[in-house]
Amino acid sequence: RHVRDAAVPPVEQITLLCALGDLLQALGYYDLAVSMLRRGRDLEERVLGVSQMRRVEYLLMEVRVLLDKREYEQARRIYGNVVMMLTNIVDVDKDGVLTYEELRASDAGTMLLDTEEELMFMLWQAGSLDGLEEMCLVMLAREEDRPTNELILLDMLVHTHVERNDLDRADDFLRRCLAAVPNEVSPEYVHAMSRLLGLLVYREEFAEAA
Repeated sequence: RHVRDAAVPPVEQITLLCALGDLLQALGYYDLAVSMLRRGRDLEERVLGVSQMRRVEYLLMEVRVLLDKREYEQARRIYGNVVMMLTNIVDVDKDGVLTYEELRASDAGTMLLDTEEELMFMLWQAGSLDGLEEMCLVMLAREEDRPTNELILLDMLVHTHVERNDLDRADDFLRRCLAAVPNEVSPEYVHAMSRLLGLLVYREEFAEAA
């Protein structure tokens, strides 16, 4: 209010609101931090206009406050929205396939990969195997010509289920992975199939594996 009354230029107000949000987050005043960030975003929207990438940046700032607050479910939903927004930006030709060139051609591609890694880490910290499984299925359905994160996540989940002796869940998850992949000759499909065959052999279900 003092900043507004002092006729501080809007651009500086936006910077101050975001900085205040960071300070309040560090002090543990999470709700006030989110409020400051949203006020900064709304002011920027009115004065300058907010691009899709800038909107994503605001959402990521907000979700990191929620992580500090340990509101994992709300953070997961926002992360999911961010991933979809970035996917739409990166997929320039709108063919549903994210090529290596598309991912590396813009800041959005790099941000998408970083955001997915953050989401994976957050869900793992929260112990949300269901959330990790759904994330993995979405990534597999998206198709990339050089898949990375999704295959690491798939292996991590299968290993966790096997380590916990939850072999039925590992089997079900792998079959859902195979169903999610749109191309049966893709690296993702071959990877998931190899893991399913390994699981069947581990369970001594040799007839089905053959």
